[in-house]
Amino acid sequence: MATQVASESTLANATALLGHSDESTTARHYVQRLHVAPDLRVIIDQLVAQAPDDALEGPIRRVNGGSGMTKGPTAA
Repeated sequence: MATQVASESTLANATALLGHSDESTTARHYVQRLHVAPDLRVIIDQLVAQAPDDALEGPIRRVNGGSGMTKGPTAA
């Protein structure tokens, strides 16, 4: 119920409904957090298209062909 009040009204109203003294308590426990990153697919596709073919093969070969624990060109 408090989640619906917070999403359809205000966090302050949900805080008052629950009797919390601080809105951060209400937000921490009752408000659903959205983890949304900006859509950067176009930029990433452009960077991949600009990269030389041999630059893309090395990391892919290490990750798929190795243990998956290697990191960077100095790892054996």
